[in-house]
Amino acid sequence: QNSGYKDNYSIQRYFLEVDFYSSFFKRQTALLKLFGGEVISDKLEDSDYFRIGGNKYIRGYRNEQFLASRLASGSSELRYSISRKGFLFGFFDAGYYFRPDDAVNRYPSQSGFLYGYGLGIRLESSLGIIGVSYALGKDDGFLDGKINFGIINDF
Repeated sequence: QNSGYKDNYSIQRYFLEVDFYSSFFKRQTALLKLFGGEVISDKLEDSDYFRIGGNKYIRGYRNEQFLASRLASGSSELRYSISRKGFLFGFFDAGYYFRPDDAVNRYPSQSGFLYGYGLGIRLESSLGIIGVSYALGKDDGFLDGKINFGIINDF
């Protein structure tokens, strides 16, 4: 049984990510990150989508709060270095997302413009670089912020 989908299908995933760094004072760096991507298929599963929220795209939302087959986003960060690989940062993220309707699973299409902003820190540890941020999304009050934790490993 094919559950309403074709027996054979292909998934095409395209994306481009560009990071621009600029250092204008000692210990301070500005980062501008641009991302655009699209996933094309007759059948898309949750694991195929771009995940919005958490530490990845458009911070300020719960981890994987939005799933998108098409995403265009930008992020700006102002960083202040406190160690060799550690820094404090403030950020602003914004982007547009689209998720097509899924008639078989009865999900309507979703799209919209989102933005998030906040503060964070990254510190070196024996496990790798530990990141913690406090982020607010569109229409959030100060007490509605999300705290995200992450570990970044360098090999």
